[in-house]
Amino acid sequence: MGVKRLKIDTKIQPEKKKTKKKNKRGKRSSVVDNDDRISQLPDEILTDVLSLLSLKEAGRTSVLSSRWMNLWKHTHSLDFDGQCALRGISISNEGKKKSLEEVESQYKLLKSEKRKYMKWVNSVVQSHKSPTVKQFRINYSLDTSDRCSINRWLEFAVSRQVQSLELDFPIPTYWGDCYRFPEELFAPSSNKVFDVKSLKELSFKNVN
Repeated sequence: MGVKRLKIDTKIQPEKKKTKKKNKRGKRSSVVDNDDRISQLPDEILTDVLSLLSLKEAGRTSVLSSRWMNLWKHTHSLDFDGQCALRGISISNEGKKKSLEEVESQYKLLKSEKRKYMKWVNSVVQSHKSPTVKQFRINYSLDTSDRCSINRWLEFAVSRQVQSLELDFPIPTYWGDCYRFPEELFAPSSNKVFDVKSLKELSFKNVN
């Protein structure tokens, strides 16, 4: 009798069974899941975490996924530090003498960057969705053309029941007097009467 040879298909491999690894104590531990654990957290916790970041950093998280796209717009803290954003752009003559052309060039650059920063702040305020704001801070060198925008920012902060409000307006000597707080916005005779009962902390620097 002839012996028949069986042809074995080497392409078919037996299915590997998922095993649980043992730790040093000999106990079995569950397999670690590689899913995104952070994104599984509730929105309330994620917005609390984002509120600890700067607005620029919080805004960058919008590219992570569709769920993260608008989370940064619900942050509880809005810190607009224009002094930090525009650091390095100076028209001061301290330490080094500059020609008139250099001063004019730097002044134009500073004015251009200030407009960009104002536009960015306005876009953040307009897109913000949280019904309340715990902290609202403005640290910004201003000129007379900025007053209307800052007034609108204050209206926004108070309308969101702000708890901590800080205004710090360092004033270069070439831009005139201090910013005047718009008391008429909070007067009973005003068309817009805001409730400031939520306000717990108030700090003014270089404000009349």
